Amino acid sequence: MGRKSRTSKSTDDEENVRRRSRSERSDRRRRSDRSRSRSKSSEKKSTWRLTEMARSLFASSSSSKIPEAEGSSQDIQTVDPEDNVYVPFTPFPPFETFVDVDRESARRKFEEESRVGDVLYVKVLRCDVAGAYVKPLCYAKRLKRDLEWLRLELPILQASMDRRVKIDDIIRVGVLSTNPPKYAFAQGAASVAENELPEFFREARKLEDTKFREFANERPDRCNPYLASQLGVSEISLHSFLFSPHTEDISEPASSIRKKQDNLMAENDVNRGISEMKSGNSKAALVLFDDVISKFPEFVDAYVSRGALHWNMGDYWRAERDLKKAIEMQPDHPNAKTYLIETLISYAKTFEVKEDWEEAKAKYESVLRHREDRRARSGLKTVSEKIERRKRNRSPSAEIVGEMSAKDRKKIRAEDREKRRSAQERERELAEREKERAERNRRIGEFEKFFAGLRK
Repeated sequence: MGRKSRTSKSTDDEENVRRRSRSERSDRRRRSDRSRSRSKSSEKKSTWRLTEMARSLFASSSSSKIPEAEGSSQDIQTVDPEDNVYVPFTPFPPFETFVDVDRESARRKFEEESRVGDVLYVKVLRCDVAGAYVKPLCYAKRLKRDLEWLRLELPILQASMDRRVKIDDIIRVGVLSTNPPKYAFAQGAASVAENELPEFFREARKLEDTKFREFANERPDRCNPYLASQLGVSEISLHSFLFSPHTEDISEPASSIRKKQDNLMAENDVNRGISEMKSGNSKAALVLFDDVISKFPEFVDAYVSRGALHWNMGDYWRAERDLKKAIEMQPDHPNAKTYLIETLISYAKTFEVKEDWEEAKAKYESVLRHREDRRARSGLKTVSEKIERRKRNRSPSAEIVGEMSAKDRKKIRAEDREKRRSAQERERELAEREKERAERNRRIGEFEKFFAGLRK
């Protein structure tokens, strides 16, 4: 009896242990399911947030509720028809600015998207007795589209024109019918200046051949921490566009501002130096230019200004050095190459005066490597002729000397020195004789004056 009770008790204990283990496993499973559901919920929330932002961005490009663009387009609001979220009518260029779209396909899309009541900005191409022909530029409301590159010509009949227009006028035109297409000038619409066109259209004109990545990198608003937090992107994430955790120099937290300040200070000092140079105070100007270059060695205008100052002072070697440095730092500088050419031509003329034809030729050739110049071409021709003439007139004795031994050359040089010494002595003797003759003539003159006085 006692054995049976002990057996049943142990069985109950084992059953309790099993029950507790099952309960713990079910609790862990429920916790795991809850954490998984929370992560899925956060992912859905992040995805929903990105989707909403994308929908808002696309809504700014095309929406049936965008009001007419009056004044600054930044004040215009549009309503997303699906969720009634207001988004700004952004100044960003339309998508066709960066996408290579076939012109014919874009023209068909323009015809398909056209609606009665649309308002376009157009430019008048020509006028005749039947009416006017205009080129559409962009939409004034509803759609953000660049239409100028389509090169369309829309007819405006004379009957629908309530005012006189002239070529190149920019006017608003309304769509009266789509099938067939029919357009008319907006009632009482006056000519519009180019700076009154929508901002997105004017921004697209400035981009020319800019790629989208370059455009995005230059936009200051893409580095907005608030936008990153709204999109659910961490500021220190590798996917963040923010500069601060990745590219900014920690030792210099405001490097871009510091660079602008340095350039402004350097520009002010250079302008002061130029004023001193124009007033004739070359030494003060040189001190200012040297100070700018020592503090801001990357400021190109300082080298150009100092080179121009050296050129004015006749120090062509230093002028050439500074101007070549400026061209090396900025090959397309507008003034550096011009000043360098003038310096090299002046430098070549000084070598011509010294009859150093080889150096003069080198300077003229350097000018022609930078730019074709009539003065350099003429000077090079003259110098080359003189070099050839000197080669032809070279004495045979000089060629023989080149073939002699070192001992013979030394002897010849000694003889030359002796000849020069003899010539100098002869010149000295002639000068002394001339001096004695002048002294004798002076005394004779004095005697003649003395005797003339006695006769009186």
